[in-house]
Amino acid sequence: MRKLTIILAALLLVPYPLHGCKTITDENITSEIRTKLANDQYASSLKINIETKSGVVTLSGTVRTQEDKDRVIRIVKNVDGVVNIHDAITVQKGEEQK
Repeated sequence: MRKLTIILAALLLVPYPLHGCKTITDENITSEIRTKLANDQYASSLKINIETKSGVVTLSGTVRTQEDKDRVIRIVKNVDGVVNIHDAITVQKGEEQK
């Protein structure tokens, strides 16, 4: 019994990688946003520029409708590691907006 206790104690001291745990970097955040936008049926055709610094995501580009803009922002809000969003997306002026 004493040997088993020593072995178990030793195993607790050995570092091992935790499955599913990863460091969230700005690059990870940007990559995850790009993946989610590309996989979205409506947002995949939009050309959105994404910059991330210290978890703050800056979005820029031009979209056709306010609904497109809202959809992009909603997708970005649901990405782990996003601290804040700076929205610089422009909605096109034109016939679609009347």
